[in-house]
Amino acid sequence: MSAHRTFSWFAHTLIEVMLVRPVAAQNTTPPAQAVDKSQSSSQAAARKNLTFDEFVDSTILQERRLTQLMRYFKPAAQTNPSGAA
Repeated sequence: MSAHRTFSWFAHTLIEVMLVRPVAAQNTTPPAQAVDKSQSSSQAAARKNLTFDEFVDSTILQERRLTQLMRYFKPAAQTNPSGAA
């Protein structure tokens, strides 16, 4: 009977640690995050409006930067695009 009570207590504690506490931790908002939200809204108002051409040029520039970064990466595993085994 003692072993059953010990296991029950241990199982209850384990379930609480694995399920309840991570959910509670996700719901908390650190105070620094609340400050960042107010700063980002004031920065958004101060930002310069972009024209469509500037947006496209910026996107192309970012794509070139990504291409340069990815140039030397090697795939860890090769996939077969045709789906044949």
